[in-house]
Amino acid sequence: MRTGDLYRLASPFQKRSDGLSLASWMYVSADRSKAVLFAFNPEYFELVKVPPRILLNGLDPRAIYKLGGGSLEGTFSGAILMSVGLVADLMGDAKSVFVELVQVAKSAL
Repeated sequence: MRTGDLYRLASPFQKRSDGLSLASWMYVSADRSKAVLFAFNPEYFELVKVPPRILLNGLDPRAIYKLGGGSLEGTFSGAILMSVGLVADLMGDAKSVFVELVQVAKSAL
């Protein structure tokens, strides 16, 4: 991943449309077969009813990725991860999430 791309997904210095601040970024390998996502909340989200959704970037939309890391596990297409995103459990004070993504297949579409 050292030669891949860095994507800043959300800045902690800018409020999102839901009024929250969120910091998230991801590194994607040059061949888009691996990625890691980091996200954390610089605020206290306890009063928010819905955890924030994070839209990923830089993945192969036709690839299928296996996710690993805490409560964010499963298998999703790159297109879904970039258009629908992930709901991250960042509720509470100074919570963080780390997710590793590994390409396991290419979609037939």
